[in-house]
Amino acid sequence: MKKLFLTLAMLVAFTISAQAATVGYVDYVKVIEGYPLAQKYKKELESKATSVKTYLDQKEAEVRKTSDPAAQKKIRDVALAEIDKKQKDYATTKVAREKEIDTKIRQAAEKVRIQKKLEVMVKYDAVVTGGTDCTQDVLNLL
Repeated sequence: MKKLFLTLAMLVAFTISAQAATVGYVDYVKVIEGYPLAQKYKKELESKATSVKTYLDQKEAEVRKTSDPAAQKKIRDVALAEIDKKQKDYATTKVAREKEIDTKIRQAAEKVRIQKKLEVMVKYDAVVTGGTDCTQDVLNLL
């Protein structure tokens, strides 16, 4: 009876092991750092942010040079409207670029998942232990 029970237990254990999900993971930080398009978009956004700061500094200098309070208010009002416009442009561009990059990374990860016959692909920070690192494979496809 013990042998039968042990045999059944071993059979169940092997069956469960054979059916375990194969998991791959991708380190998004490394992918972003190594993906030229992501770096290009990062520089584009940094340029937009610098543009806003430069514009603000120029308008502050104009306000300091003007002694007339009405003229100062007019400069500030125009500057605030322009800064608001620039900030909205920055935010819209940022969302669009992040969405595009995320879509491309997900598509590449899906191709790697299929090629490696993995059942699941997760982000690196979700993995405690185990799994297959597919970061470089995803980068190679990008």
